[in-house]
Amino acid sequence: MKLIKDRKTAIIGMVICAILWSTGGLFIKIVNGHPIGIAGARAGIAAVFMLFLVKFKVIKPTKNIMLGVVFYTITVVGFVTANKLTTSANAVLLQYIAPIWVAIFAAIFLKDRLRKSDIVSISFMILGLILFFTEKLSGGMLIGNIIAVITSFSFAGFFIVIKTIPDSDKIYPIIYGNILTALIGIPFYSDELIVGSSPYALLFLGVIQIGLAYVFYYKSMVYLKALDAVLIPVLEPLLNPVWVFFIVGESPSLMTITGGFFVIFSVLMRSVHQAKTKK
Repeated sequence: MKLIKDRKTAIIGMVICAILWSTGGLFIKIVNGHPIGIAGARAGIAAVFMLFLVKFKVIKPTKNIMLGVVFYTITVVGFVTANKLTTSANAVLLQYIAPIWVAIFAAIFLKDRLRKSDIVSISFMILGLILFFTEKLSGGMLIGNIIAVITSFSFAGFFIVIKTIPDSDKIYPIIYGNILTALIGIPFYSDELIVGSSPYALLFLGVIQIGLAYVFYYKSMVYLKALDAVLIPVLEPLLNPVWVFFIVGESPSLMTITGGFFVIFSVLMRSVHQAKTKK
């Protein structure tokens, strides 16, 4: 993707990536079928697309790459499942708790000292979580919220592992993860998924929402400053419920909006502070 060649074009590329990511909730709602089948079909299409678009070479998978594959697979399957069981806003906002888990995991396992900004951010995150889980939920929505929180753990794990992989190899956990997700989804493929729902929606999820978006992400990250990489992807949780509201009519509750505010605020506050201290 030669269009991305400096910081200016990389910022545009990351904005496009965040917008494409944000359409996931809408199209997952549109497609009919078992969530694992949807995740698998979406990932399979994305894998084929990315193999054609990215210069791919066969490499020996390292332990960290395979760990990244596992975390990625859990994340994408969990995200689709959460979207089907709870509101799209809940699914994406709860997933964005991941950076706070990164801080907690680093303190526990890597013995990194928690700074004041980490403690304040974690406090706001906990407040946001309380708001999410104190609103009146049906059994399915509660399970969906729990799966979304589990997904935030795997997303955090993927974020930690991907930092240990050389830049030239960072795309491989994503490609291999999509292939693994596609294989896991095979028992859940059905006529309802392939024919009964809109095939164009499924194609969009695979080619555009995952495949093209991650290529933009992978190419843009090379030129972006840490603060750019933190602030721009926040467009995803902000736009995701907007698309779903206007097209499907699913509106987030006041509790979700308030909880989402605390989650996004806590993540932004910690990440911006962290990015500034690294300058």
